[in-house]
Amino acid sequence: MTEIRFAGKRCAELRRGMRMRREELAYRINRSNWSVIEYELERKQPPLAVAATIADVMGVPLDELLVRDRAATATEAIA
Repeated sequence: MTEIRFAGKRCAELRRGMRMRREELAYRINRSNWSVIEYELERKQPPLAVAATIADVMGVPLDELLVRDRAATATEAIA
């Protein structure tokens, strides 16, 4: 099974590359500064609509901010 999650570290890299402060990103996506911190540290996953807004603000396709992880299923874990 494949799990898709928000790539917070990639988001932080892009934001820093744009010389954008967390506060500015938070303002532009209508979220708190703390939420942006949580997303970038990958402690919390943003809703898909928020992830899409972050991608728009950064000028990148949404899939550039997503990571696909292959999660082991119960059957695979036993094998």
